[in-house]
Amino acid sequence: MTLSKEILGIQATALSLVADKLGDHALVLQVYRAQREKRIQPSPLTLKVAVTSCAAISPEDDVHAWETALDVVAQMHEAVHLMPVSEEMYQQAIEACAKAHQWLLALRLVDEMLRYNRPPAADTWLTVAKVCLAHRETEAALSLVEKLRDVELDVDFDVDHVLEAILMVGVSTHNSAFTLKVLNDLYSHQRARNNRLGGNLSSWFGLKQLHQDPLVVETLSTNDLHAIVDSLATDRQWLAMDKWLPSLGYPDYKCPTIQYGHRDYFPLAKHIYQSIEAPSAQFLNAYLLTCGRLGRLDEAKDALRAHPRADFTSYYAAICACNDDVNESAQLYDLAATANERLYDHPHHHHTRVDVLNGYLTTLSKASKHNDVLKLVSRDLNADDATNHRTMSAVLLAHVGLGHWNDVVETFKSIKTHGFPCSGYVYGGVILAYTKLGHFKHAAMLFQHIQHSDPEYMHHPAVLASVFYLFRVDDNDVNAAMALFRSLDLSEEKNGRVALNAEGAVHLLHTLYGMRNDDGRNDDGDGGTTTTLGLLEEVWPKLERLPTLFTNHKGPHPYVVDTALLAAAKAQAVDMAEDIVTWAMDQSIPFSAATYTHMMRVYSQPPISELDHFVDWTAPPAFPVRFMYWWDAMQDNADVKPNVRTITSLLAAIRRRILTDVTAKDVLDTMDSVWDVPLRVEHCEMCLRIWAAELTQGEGHVVWTHVLQLVQRMKDEGILYRPETIAAAAACGQAADGNLVDREAWLHMLAKAAASDGENMASLIKALQTSTDVVVVLEACDRKLSAKVKECLNELRKHVDDDIVLAVVGNKCDLATSFDFGLTEAFAREIGATAHRTSARSGQGVTDMFETVSRALLKKHLESERLAPSANRPVSTPDPLLRLEQKTTPPAKPSGGCCK
Repeated sequence: MTLSKEILGIQATALSLVADKLGDHALVLQVYRAQREKRIQPSPLTLKVAVTSCAAISPEDDVHAWETALDVVAQMHEAVHLMPVSEEMYQQAIEACAKAHQWLLALRLVDEMLRYNRPPAADTWLTVAKVCLAHRETEAALSLVEKLRDVELDVDFDVDHVLEAILMVGVSTHNSAFTLKVLNDLYSHQRARNNRLGGNLSSWFGLKQLHQDPLVVETLSTNDLHAIVDSLATDRQWLAMDKWLPSLGYPDYKCPTIQYGHRDYFPLAKHIYQSIEAPSAQFLNAYLLTCGRLGRLDEAKDALRAHPRADFTSYYAAICACNDDVNESAQLYDLAATANERLYDHPHHHHTRVDVLNGYLTTLSKASKHNDVLKLVSRDLNADDATNHRTMSAVLLAHVGLGHWNDVVETFKSIKTHGFPCSGYVYGGVILAYTKLGHFKHAAMLFQHIQHSDPEYMHHPAVLASVFYLFRVDDNDVNAAMALFRSLDLSEEKNGRVALNAEGAVHLLHTLYGMRNDDGRNDDGDGGTTTTLGLLEEVWPKLERLPTLFTNHKGPHPYVVDTALLAAAKAQAVDMAEDIVTWAMDQSIPFSAATYTHMMRVYSQPPISELDHFVDWTAPPAFPVRFMYWWDAMQDNADVKPNVRTITSLLAAIRRRILTDVTAKDVLDTMDSVWDVPLRVEHCEMCLRIWAAELTQGEGHVVWTHVLQLVQRMKDEGILYRPETIAAAAACGQAADGNLVDREAWLHMLAKAAASDGENMASLIKALQTSTDVVVVLEACDRKLSAKVKECLNELRKHVDDDIVLAVVGNKCDLATSFDFGLTEAFAREIGATAHRTSARSGQGVTDMFETVSRALLKKHLESERLAPSANRPVSTPDPLLRLEQKTTPPAKPSGGCCK
């Protein structure tokens, strides 16, 4: 309908009144807007009717009603010569703004009314409080309460009654912080009035003794008071409830004599629960959730039995209290099938069957039952129910626990595709997965993504632990690890925890332990150097101030201490290691096998020269008594037994003659029969070095038997030789008496062991240094050693003359193979050698190979004699080949002497 300008005068007022009488608010607003569009000043009566319609009409029917209401207020001020400022029109405009959720405008209109000394009516205060609290604008609502108190003497209604109504708005909007502020306001003003009226408040100090007398409320029923209690309990306001219960319908409540704080409030919560007769379902669920949050299973089960109508929230809370108790959690999960419908509505208690299952999944995760997590999700949830961030996160973390790194990445992609939020544990698991897969760049990029998109998780303990692990395995990036560590604020707790957990600390310390050079030096990126000891001295004092690093749900643990000792031992920092272990003793941290082992290593390892990194095993031990102290202490501790590293420390002590009543053979026998410690290559190397020294001292037959037994055991157990192993074994062969060892067979065994790796061959050559000719044997089935053989030849040429004779031999030519012998011939030409096919079994090609090598040797020998100066030539130069065929007659024994 179009309104002509001719009827927008007095007729418009009449039309507005008729439309208002008929309840046609849309027509009223149409008339008003038409007048404003034609720049016609509406009459005061039209303004009143229009603003009333703005307040009455639904925002769905007219989304611009609140704007029209503000325009009406402005027109009211324009028509000040026709009408006074109207409280009613202001209040109708506030109502319109509140309906449209324009809380800030409603609050500003209240301020305008107060500026014109027109305080709103009681209902208007309540309306503004509702719209502020509906939008969680707690500070705005509290400012409204202050404004109401300021005009207490200027209004004709009881302000306390309005505040009591506003208090219940805080309860209905689940805003316990606001509820407590209003309670404090009511109580403080009540006490102040009592004081002015000559009440029993004797002094200002008495004002601070809150709750000597209960708060008196006049408009709230007992059910209202209990609803306040339920609201406070739901938000875990147990400390506040302890003060307010006598004022909230429980006059007989007695406060406990012990004062509790925010960290130890559960005994208080339990006391309150036991003090309330017949608590409501909401209160019981609130108490159950507190039990679940703090892992108080026994109390949760008691409360569940007392619950009149246990619902999904009740069972969810009880399951959360199970921690890693899978059996209890499984029983509660089965009982949850009988859960009742929820009797009340609260966002904190809106749990479903899927939430109960997620609680059970958390228990399984804590118990490391990762396969059970995957089975439960597959069995009890369809695809739609399983598509939520908690279930998908539990599945991802289960894959982390199982080491299914590709599945971790795929699950993470699915979570992101659905737009679900990720927790710090999820981010940490994915960074770990990328690192385990060797995708170091992806892991680093994800950490950068967290820094920009989810910065609250940048310093989450799980994220930091994975990032420190990334730095540890990605080229042992000490500089990056230390930069991240220095950026942490370890004095600040977030959500009850510090940024660094034990796992992260262990990875950081392992990074220090893994610094590349033998002396623990590393380029710090600024042109200087850092050392393992220097960084450990920086890191450890900060770690020892974080008690959470050294304890878990089972009590104190030594993991961080042990890793710090490992780094100190690597740095040969005796004083640092002793400081760490002394601190651990003072903190009652239990010692593990690693603790004893690392301290034994500190005192048994040989010194290393700072200049050439020479390991001096001949240096006398500095602290033999201290080594014996820790070894004896370890044997006295029935809860620990030696491990792989303990054996290494024991053998080092034997080699340095700290342990003189125990032999290397004793250690090998005991580690196998008593300690059940597997043999490692480093143990073999240490034993061979010990026995090589004993062989030089004439302890022949028994020691050589030990050597042969160990070599056979290495073969039986598949222990591969390293360069140091080859060198140690060669040292044994050289030290042994010729009557004990078949040198040819021994060297053949070493050559066969060394042939699997060029570095081993080079180590063997370097250890022997007795031959100018080497026949390099390549098995016909192995084509991967060409580069290593070149390294071997380079090492060989460092110790012999350049005129060596080389032969590349393809052995086992009697066996069927697809190997292309042309590759062998090409390689032989490249290194200046001859190529041969041989069979050790049939003898094929062996004679030809040795003849070829012999002729080459003869040729080189004759050439060297020809080039030698005449003064150095012998008088007679017989043919060496003929010399080989001559029989040598031993010289006759001289006559005379004491024997004939």
